[in-house]
Amino acid sequence: MKILTLCTLLCCLATNTYANSGSNLNFDKALLAVQQQWADANYVKTKKAQETDFIELQQQLTKLTNQYPKRAEAWIWHGIVQSSFAGVKSDWTHFL
Repeated sequence: MKILTLCTLLCCLATNTYANSGSNLNFDKALLAVQQQWADANYVKTKKAQETDFIELQQQLTKLTNQYPKRAEAWIWHGIVQSSFAGVKSDWTHFL
């Protein structure tokens, strides 16, 4: 009886660990895609294209933060994208 209980417990633990690793993998892939899109928008695109890309990134990060509310990385990148978008919209570079 104890062996059956132990086996059941181990199976549940292994299943939970596997499910969480898949979820973490999905999060990591989504965050990496956001980071790559941000780098492209921030360093390669024209100002007009930056605005469009940053709006799209904000929408993606809103979904990501809703899906993974306890992952700080998503919230940090949400702030980075908002800050980058604000910089493009305000054109603060003429003050430098």
